[in-house]
Amino acid sequence: RHWRLCRFLPVVREAHETERVPMPEDVRSFDGVRVLLVEDNFLVGTAIRAMLQALGCTVLGPYATAADAEAAFDSGGADCGVLDINIRGGTSESVATKLAAARVPYFFVTGYRSPVALGQELRDVLRVPKPIDQRPLEEALSRVLPA
Repeated sequence: RHWRLCRFLPVVREAHETERVPMPEDVRSFDGVRVLLVEDNFLVGTAIRAMLQALGCTVLGPYATAADAEAAFDSGGADCGVLDINIRGGTSESVATKLAAARVPYFFVTGYRSPVALGQELRDVLRVPKPIDQRPLEEALSRVLPA
């Protein structure tokens, strides 16, 4: 099910040890971009965090609940949000609403192909399917963040 993430997990250890994974020349750098990561699965969250760090992002999280993510955002803000839809205790819809109100771009990383779990106003938000590799994550960041 998560074979793509499992392929990436050895890089998680390397990223932790070296603090930065070398990037190929064709990968856009997102140095200094603060990303709020909302993901309740530890392994998936750890892998996504490592991918974001490899792109140069400063990652806040992963946060497993909407309340924790909202508190982190309230205390320091973020430049972008990467949100799983279904998280511990419900959905990330309240986090998405808070980000939208602050005009912070975000997108969903989800195993759901259909947006039915979301309210009507969030159904057109960019969704990146799980399992995820670094390239689709980079492309999604490029779409929501200015160059």
